[in-house]
Amino acid sequence: MDDDRRTNLRPLRDLVAHLPHLPLGSSDTIDFPAATPRLLHTIADNADTTLSTIHSGLGAIGHLLAHSAVVIEDGTVGADSLESLGFLMAELGDLAAACLVLSGECRRAAAGAASGFGGDVTAAAATDAIRGC
Repeated sequence: MDDDRRTNLRPLRDLVAHLPHLPLGSSDTIDFPAATPRLLHTIADNADTTLSTIHSGLGAIGHLLAHSAVVIEDGTVGADSLESLGFLMAELGDLAAACLVLSGECRRAAAGAASGFGGDVTAAAATDAIRGC
C-alpha cells in the first residue's frame, strides 16, 4: 500500500470525482485503453481502498449487531431500524462488488497499456458495475 492510499481519508469521494474523466467508447461503454495510466491507477487505488473500508465496516456492523440481541429483543431498537440497516448493508455490499470489478478493469487496462498490447477488456461489464453503484 503506497502513501497516497494510507493518507486518503475520502477514497469514495475521490473515486466518484475521477469517474467522469474515464473516456466513453461506442455504446456508452467505458474505453479503458483510452484512459491515461495515471487515471486508471488512481481509480483502481480508490476503488480498492473503498472496498477495504466497506468490508471492514460491514464486519464491524455485524459484530455490533451480534452483541445487540438484548436491545433488539426488548424493542429498544425497533425492527424498522434493523430493516433499514439491512438494506444499507446490502447496498454497501453491491458497491464493494462494483469497486472490485472496476479496480480489476482499470488495472488490466493499465497493465495492457504498459505492455504495449492494449487493454481493451470487458468494458461493458465494468460500465454495468459502475452504473450499479
